Amino acid sequence: MNRRVLMVSTASRWLRTARMPRSLAKAGFRAALLAPRDSIGLRSRYVERKAVLRHDSEPLEATLALRNEA
Repeated sequence: MNRRVLMVSTASRWLRTARMPRSLAKAGFRAALLAPRDSIGLRSRYVERKAVLRHDSEPLEATLALRNEA
């Protein structure tokens, strides 16, 4: 059974955002990431769903936008 996890990051150059999805995938999770456009985490092949966090968006608004993409 694959469990889903939503990662939210406001940092664009944090390496852990790019590396954590691999560890989550190995543990049986399917990762989605909500992050700024220039985030290195959005380039990870282990992130199943990706959404860009606008610089002027509210956290709830951005989360709902990701949910509506399903």
